[in-house]
Amino acid sequence: KDAQAKIIITTMEQLDAAAIVQEMKETDANLDAGDAVAAYGTMSEALGFIRALKYNTGSSRIITDAQYNQLLALVDSSTPNTPNLYKFIGASVNTTAQIKAKTDAIRQFIGTVYGWNAATLALL
Repeated sequence: KDAQAKIIITTMEQLDAAAIVQEMKETDANLDAGDAVAAYGTMSEALGFIRALKYNTGSSRIITDAQYNQLLALVDSSTPNTPNLYKFIGASVNTTAQIKAKTDAIRQFIGTVYGWNAATLALL
């Protein structure tokens, strides 16, 4: 029972991380479409998935506390403990290119933490 629970918990964490990658891709697509409202929506969903990673405190957890804090800082380096989406995306703060650089950095970071190469990340 414990061995199966560990497999399920690890798989759920990986699914959560994959959802973050997908939401970053959708944020880019929304920006390309000129839809800032949808971009805020997908970024908000990504932040929810990011915060969910903290709740797996078992021994099977893949992301470390230090990596989790790095991930929050990628969202908002000025207030990483309470990331502010308005600092992540907003015409007065960032250009589309800067936002896409952040979404790419988050995808790459997740890939590094979970051992996913570029080909795997492209599939998510």
